[in-house]
Amino acid sequence: MSATTAVFAGLFSALNPRYAAGTRAIAGQIEGAAHYASATGYADWADVAGQIERDHAAGALARPLSLIGHSNGVYAILKIAERLAKAGIEVDYLAAIDKTLKRCPPAGANVKLAHDFYAGLSRVAFADDFPGERKFFDLDKIVGDVGHVEAAQIDFTQRTIVDTVTRLAGGTPADPRSAVEPFYIGEGRRLDDGDFAAMSARHEIPEYLLRAVVQVEAAGKGSHSSGALVFRYELHKAYQFSRGAKRGELVAAGLANPSYKAALAWPHANSYPHLERAAAVAGEELACLASSWGLGQIMGFNHRAVGFDTALAMVRRLAASEADQVEAMIAFIGSKGLKDDLLAGRWDAFARGYNGRAYKANRYDEKLADAAAFWKARLGAGIADEPQPAPPDPGLPPSDPPIAIEAGALTLDRLRALDSGDLRAATRTAADLIKLASLVLDEREASPGKATSQGGRFLPPPPKEQTMGTTLNLKSKTFWVGALMAIAGAAVGILPEGNAIADIARSFYPNADAGTLLTGGLAIIFGREAIAKNGLGK
Repeated sequence: MSATTAVFAGLFSALNPRYAAGTRAIAGQIEGAAHYASATGYADWADVAGQIERDHAAGALARPLSLIGHSNGVYAILKIAERLAKAGIEVDYLAAIDKTLKRCPPAGANVKLAHDFYAGLSRVAFADDFPGERKFFDLDKIVGDVGHVEAAQIDFTQRTIVDTVTRLAGGTPADPRSAVEPFYIGEGRRLDDGDFAAMSARHEIPEYLLRAVVQVEAAGKGSHSSGALVFRYELHKAYQFSRGAKRGELVAAGLANPSYKAALAWPHANSYPHLERAAAVAGEELACLASSWGLGQIMGFNHRAVGFDTALAMVRRLAASEADQVEAMIAFIGSKGLKDDLLAGRWDAFARGYNGRAYKANRYDEKLADAAAFWKARLGAGIADEPQPAPPDPGLPPSDPPIAIEAGALTLDRLRALDSGDLRAATRTAADLIKLASLVLDEREASPGKATSQGGRFLPPPPKEQTMGTTLNLKSKTFWVGALMAIAGAAVGILPEGNAIADIARSFYPNADAGTLLTGGLAIIFGREAIAKNGLGK
């Protein structure tokens, strides 16, 4: 495959190999790709741009020309693309992985295809005259909770970039079906209204009760759009179910800990790369046993209670669909002897059995009772004989009666099917909403910086928009909090374990890595929200 590919890792990547692991893996899968790692920045990006210019002038530039960067590496590839634009050289493909907060030039008119992989830090800007194709990938929505460093390490990012370069070079991208998917990825079919009716009939449980339990007890979703099953890896359970040398390896890798408090504070509980590392060390079964899965967050060690011989078999089935995940919830309810309590509406007993003795702290019994009353009013108390359409999930039971037309399911054909009375009611409701929203906005503008009270609910003022151009106030406590955090990140990233300064930094921020501390500190200094998700503030 003939191509020119330059791959740039992020800040500190020359000092800490973990920060370059993702980009190095990408470069290793692309024939002839050059990989660049950095200690503090990329002063040498101009050398790479200069070599591309010389190859182009000599007619020796192999196409496609691909520039790939992660974090601070995105700054390097955007500077290269900017310089090449002045020389009239096109960039066939630009891949930016969770761009640094540092001010970068926009992707210009010479970029033909751009992919922006976003994990919560910053997005790529595009020039007004950008004519190429661009795709934005929100990794949190596609894969799940992804940290800044992990954004370049996950299979989705790597496969998308490598397949794109291969395709542009005239090769054949790897067939995703030929690759062995991770054990936690399946079809991931979403739950629909017919599923509820079918399960109601099959298990002889009124549909309103099933919906109430799912609304209160289930996670917001059971599978991501990639098919990856939602999960939470528990350090203390990994310690409990591991033995001997495997336990020692997990502990040494930070993937097992006997402390429940440590498990609660661990920032990587939803990290797929960490889950895969645990599986690589101690096996997929251990990783499954130590995690909770899907809509009902069923713990892997409960696999027999829900009808599976192994935790791995349970996970693979749950990854197929959210309906399978609700089936597991129903099986778990039956195994705990809670079905009679559910049918009788004994919410104290049900919540105690499902959520544990501390159920009152989160008012699970009250929430279940409220949700059941709401769905019973909507659906009735009977058991469905066959799947029938049901209204969309309304979230929390409303305090006011629902309007005649259902939100979130409007189409032109559906509007045509409504009678004139319903249409007039919908029009009046929309008009009232606009008037009330205008009143609230007027109140906020009239009293900037103050909360607005209306109907017993307090509405905070909208946050002020801040940019990297914010004036630095060296007397501000906020500035020094951010500065100390950034310094701690630099110390943790550069200095080895055992160094006194690094150990002091780690003692202040035990649950955050260097990338999180550095980007979070800079975000605080420059007035941006600290949005890196590797444990900041936990």
